[in-house]
Amino acid sequence: MKQLFKTSAIYFIGQICSKLIWFLLLPLYTNFISVTDYGFYDLVISILNVVIPVVFIEIWSGSLRFTLETQDTNEKRIILNNCIIISFISLAIFSIMFILTYIITPFDSPAIIYIYSLVWVMQLIALSVTRAYGHNILYAISGIISVIVNFVISVISIKIFGGSLEVMFYGMISSYIVQIMLVEFKLKIIRNFHITDIDRNLIKELFLFCFPLSFNSIVHWLLEGFNKIIINAKLGIAINGIYAVANKFSVVINLFVSVFLLAWQEVIFKITDINEKEYYYNYATNMFIKALGAVVILIIPIIQLAFPYIIGDDYASAFGLIPILILSIYINSINGVFSTLFSSEKKTKYLLYCKITMALINVLTMLYFVNIIGSYASPISLCISYLI
Repeated sequence: MKQLFKTSAIYFIGQICSKLIWFLLLPLYTNFISVTDYGFYDLVISILNVVIPVVFIEIWSGSLRFTLETQDTNEKRIILNNCIIISFISLAIFSIMFILTYIITPFDSPAIIYIYSLVWVMQLIALSVTRAYGHNILYAISGIISVIVNFVISVISIKIFGGSLEVMFYGMISSYIVQIMLVEFKLKIIRNFHITDIDRNLIKELFLFCFPLSFNSIVHWLLEGFNKIIINAKLGIAINGIYAVANKFSVVINLFVSVFLLAWQEVIFKITDINEKEYYYNYATNMFIKALGAVVILIIPIIQLAFPYIIGDDYASAFGLIPILILSIYINSINGVFSTLFSSEKKTKYLLYCKITMALINVLTMLYFVNIIGSYASPISLCISYLI
């Protein structure tokens, strides 16, 4: 357990900045960015959150799972290089899909959205490499630096370009590029890439592990992204923007959860002894549920006090959604801990079955409730689906 706490502390330092940056940017965005533009931005991010993991078969998760099984540096390099090869193929597919989508259904700012997608994938791969080699401090430091870059570029962009849609992408793209450069400078990912490392059997094994995870991303979208699409279609993009702002207040809960799960993955993936795994499963799961429950109880009254001071008047109606959203995140976070257990045993297909059931329940309840209670249908549907 000492290793779990140590790793969690390192990730906490890196994650707290990346999560809390949204609290710093919320006053900026909600006072200078229109509700419609913010709604479109959130919609784009929601769509990319499912499309990219599917097309790239969430290869960064596979790279972590397979590299943590070995301590041999050469074996790690071969695994990572085969993951990169898979990513190149996925990039070609994504580019074709992106162009065809724009031709069929034109949308605003296609160039900046494509660039954002590309650097985001590169950042995910770079971060998986840092964890694969055990450079958790590099992971944390690069995250802190990227957050600072994001904030500075966002402020400067709003001052120069005003409250345009592209401004929200400029900060993210710049921060990702800086983080990629820092990781490359330290770990020499490009220099260590050799095409001769191609291993068809390994690629097949990676594919079989990651492919169900890519469907998990679709299911995740059906749990959250689908709700935003329905809100946009039934209630309007402005309401979607308000719902997006309400979601940002889950940042503290997500911080706690993401830190634990990052450390939990690394610890549990390395354990091979069955008895030791069982001990970790029981102890860590119980500890997590109690600690996260305490955080939820403390954070809701704090948000109630802070809300009027950091959110623009146009977004005031977001307040009522926050407690229910936090409750849904709490329930889903417990599911996340159990999901890691399935991944550690490489039983990702069983995890997929569970999530498909949750997604179907969410879709049905969302479609039923949205015409009755409006945007409140989303967090209530999520709570029901996560509980079942």
